[in-house]
Amino acid sequence: MSPTHDRPLRIAILLNSYRSPIIAEIRDSYVRSIGAVRPDAQLVFFYPAEQADGFPDPEAFDLIVIGGGNADPRKRHPWILRVHKFILDVVANHPRKKLCGICWGHQTICQLFGAELVDMEIPEVRQHGELLLERHGHGLTGTAARRRRIEADPSRPPVFCTAARQRVAPPATAPSPGGPRRA
Repeated sequence: MSPTHDRPLRIAILLNSYRSPIIAEIRDSYVRSIGAVRPDAQLVFFYPAEQADGFPDPEAFDLIVIGGGNADPRKRHPWILRVHKFILDVVANHPRKKLCGICWGHQTICQLFGAELVDMEIPEVRQHGELLLERHGHGLTGTAARRRRIEADPSRPPVFCTAARQRVAPPATAPSPGGPRRA
């Protein structure tokens, strides 16, 4: 029996890839993945790396996803600082809003709340290629295909968040967009 939902889940997805030639494929992967578990979900995409005003109204969505990106999250490019400001605004002014970071988004959220980001010596995934799914995994993709294309940005070293396995609680006062406030 499939679950019933009172209304469609509204999800804002920030695609943080600067001038990516595969942005359409990235967007489509969200549509496929989320659609496989919530076909009624309403997805709205935002492109803050390309559009200065590319941010959702947090009140209009049930969930905000800070997606992956192709820039080092420690850089201080204007668009990255706008993403920082947006995340901090959501945490400070919409404390009950669900916020999810994937890859670059996760690294960015961790950094904003005090985690150290360091370059990995050996990357986990560093090249374009195919990934052979285990028997129990290919049902998750919504397709019978056992192979999935994987994409990684070979132009920058992968980054690891040293606090990835720790719960990072928001500080009493929100940090500045450049990083956490220090007393």
